[in-house]
Amino acid sequence: MPGETAYDELRGHDELPTVDVAACLLRICRTRARELDRVLQRRHEAGAPYGPYLSAAEAIIVDHRDSLDPEFLHRRELEQIVSLLAAAAELEDLALRARDIATVLDVRRGGHFFSWFAGARISRGSGDPIPVPPGDVVIEEKGTARGLTPAPDAVDVPLSLAVPLDGMHHLRLCPDGIGKLEIVFDARYDGVVDALFSGHRIAAPGPDVIWASVIPSCAIARELTYDLIDNVEPPAFYRIRPLPSIAAAYRARLRRGLDIAAQHGASVIVLPELCCDAGIEEEIAAWFAANRSVALLIAGSRHLEGAGEPRRNRARVMLRGMPSSERLIHDKFSNFSLEIGGVCRVELIERPNLITIVAGRRWSFSPLICKDMMEPAPRRVLIDLRARAVLVASMSPKTDLYVTSARAMAQEGQILVFVSNGPHESVDDVAIFAQPRRGDPPRTSEQAAEGVVAVIRTNGKIFELFRINASLEES
Repeated sequence: MPGETAYDELRGHDELPTVDVAACLLRICRTRARELDRVLQRRHEAGAPYGPYLSAAEAIIVDHRDSLDPEFLHRRELEQIVSLLAAAAELEDLALRARDIATVLDVRRGGHFFSWFAGARISRGSGDPIPVPPGDVVIEEKGTARGLTPAPDAVDVPLSLAVPLDGMHHLRLCPDGIGKLEIVFDARYDGVVDALFSGHRIAAPGPDVIWASVIPSCAIARELTYDLIDNVEPPAFYRIRPLPSIAAAYRARLRRGLDIAAQHGASVIVLPELCCDAGIEEEIAAWFAANRSVALLIAGSRHLEGAGEPRRNRARVMLRGMPSSERLIHDKFSNFSLEIGGVCRVELIERPNLITIVAGRRWSFSPLICKDMMEPAPRRVLIDLRARAVLVASMSPKTDLYVTSARAMAQEGQILVFVSNGPHESVDDVAIFAQPRRGDPPRTSEQAAEGVVAVIRTNGKIFELFRINASLEES
């Protein structure tokens, strides 16, 4: 029988988790994607039904409302699934049968896939399953509220075609070809994530949610310092931090910027890369604890420098409702270089090459630092696994590249992409907000040396900008 070993893992069990069965079926679809696509094209051209084995699969898989344990498939169901697959006459037919069984399994049990991940932090690799939020994050599209779908601008695409051949509405396989990258699916705080944005929308930043970029300095060449490292090749730099002479004023500006963002109703606040040290990070955490209207805050990033700490560029993520004793972090994995005094120097950091998707049942996001979002592998991961938002702390010139990258990621993956950037030059953007809609994303490069706060609604067209040392009425 063709492809018989592809479903060996389904044989001989009294029960299997539904998510494991689904992953096996999707791996068959991935392995035989060429054959599957070919047979689907032929059936479409011939006017044949899209899913010839859907009825057979529906006769096997009991609906979750009628199952005593919907998170499992039991011996009778497993044996009948194997029999349906074993009846395939050729590889194309095997892939088509696997696809139809997967579709029915998704409809009847897909709502229970997440249960296997809830409360856990799990490392994933190519071909491993990950649950994805349903496509109902609300934004404005063409003037009306639309659900986000996995395909760009897929307003009129039939539901059956809105998922890839090797995916489901509730489950995706981690992409192949991710190289050195490790994917972490972090659902330890699934209840917290699903409660971030309260109100009539469930766990999704709807059109009225306000996002803020707080930039404590637009004069980083004058206000930040760093250590030069010459005993390595190429020469390097590390430990960027505020100059001691302006540290007190810098901290005051940062707190003032956070206050401005909160007073303008920001639910999501992102600070730029390398805008803090350990002490400033703790001040940000204390501010977050006291300002309960803010749901999610990325505290920029800092170079670790404590005794025994690795040499890393680390961002701390703060979620409303997460226990104060817990830590959620992202370590930068991309390369970066600067010309300092006519010498090209690289940032000397350890790169763990780990990307995290922080997930609830209804929403998910991924924190990144600077050029992490520009690398092909993480972009593919976030698009394929349907992260609902990507939050980027950066400190970079040439932000036109970020605008292009953010727009492409938003449209291809139907993702909200928010970048908070510490500018090098007067033309650099300080905030970019890309949405899954046609046209250029809102961006602003308006600066003030003492720092600025840029706020925007989920469906805003332009940023409102506030000088940190100005009154709230002056914009």
